[in-house]
Amino acid sequence: MLSRHQIEIDNRNVFYWQRNPDAKNVILFVHGFKGNHKGLTQLSEVFQEYRTILLDLPGYGISDEMPVKHTIENYARFIHRFIKTLNINDYELVGHSYGGSIAIVYAGLFPQKINHLILIAPAIPQNSLSQTLAEFQLNISNKLPHSWRKAWLASPFIEAVSALAIVRAVSQNRKLELMAANIRNSKEQRPKVITQCLKSFLNTPFLKYAIKISTPTYIIAGEADFLAPL
Repeated sequence: MLSRHQIEIDNRNVFYWQRNPDAKNVILFVHGFKGNHKGLTQLSEVFQEYRTILLDLPGYGISDEMPVKHTIENYARFIHRFIKTLNINDYELVGHSYGGSIAIVYAGLFPQKINHLILIAPAIPQNSLSQTLAEFQLNISNKLPHSWRKAWLASPFIEAVSALAIVRAVSQNRKLELMAANIRNSKEQRPKVITQCLKSFLNTPFLKYAIKISTPTYIIAGEADFLAPL
């Protein structure tokens, strides 16, 4: 059973959930853009023999925002401090989508303590739909009055429409489940954080970090995924 925990990093409250706290081997799960720990809860249940840790990244879920800009490199450095605070010496790192992007940068900066790096549909802005959508959301947001930006970047309606167009699933029921989760998450989203994350996604030199990765790495990708194509 997952238990909720709270720690303080850089004078900010960070929330995380864990299972099997006494297990020797550790897996840290990093969620994607506009998400939170809930998106990887079902996946984490598979690893019953591990101590599994799922966090709400700063500015997402119920964790406080960072005192610095919410960039991919700053998130990578945050994960480094998070691991040190929990006194974890080695572990497996799983990053999904935007969390995979953060994991790439983290593994390039701090490869020493990761046993394996697992990237699930990592989002990389290289002539993909994810890049086009990020640019579109950012361009529209920049043209709107500040008071309208939440309605554009973090509204349930936008999340529902986006999910209808983008989400592909094995069944219609599963697609509806994912859409409902996106709508629930929209209540916790913060336009400032979303904007900073979009800018960072488009400007981060991922290849610069990727070529430094020495950790054994597994990439899990979907053949029909057009947001993070093969």
